[in-house]
Amino acid sequence: MKYFYLTYVLITYFYYINAEESPSLAALAPKCECGDIIDKILCQLTENSKEILTLQVKLVSIRKESTELQNNVAENTCLVNSIEADVTVIEQQQNQTVTVVNNHTAIIVDIKTNLEVIIQEQNVLETNIEANSCTLADIKKTLLGLQLCQCSCLSCS
Repeated sequence: MKYFYLTYVLITYFYYINAEESPSLAALAPKCECGDIIDKILCQLTENSKEILTLQVKLVSIRKESTELQNNVAENTCLVNSIEADVTVIEQQQNQTVTVVNNHTAIIVDIKTNLEVIIQEQNVLETNIEANSCTLADIKKTLLGLQLCQCSCLSCS
């Protein structure tokens, strides 16, 4: 029994030494030569184990990439939300600007209307001034005529 235990310890020791020196888990699987049916089954299981180890390594890599992609999606979602918030603010500012422009346009239209009224009133005033000037000229002529008449009347008396 001592020899059996010693053999087991030595085999395990050499197995772990080889495992530490090998660069991948697939190298840990023993290489076998197929003889009888049991050996063929064991050989097939060993080959399957190598494939499983390779697939597990790929799965770890895929999980890592998937985590990175999920992080990127989260960051992009935050950026999209930030952009949407900025767009909302810009739309609000645009609406406010349109309101201000509409108000200013209404004020400009009022000013234009008032200017048109003032121009019309100015034209009426100019017409009245011209008419009054003519009336004043007539009054002046009449007064001058009266004065001449008074002068002649005075000289007559």
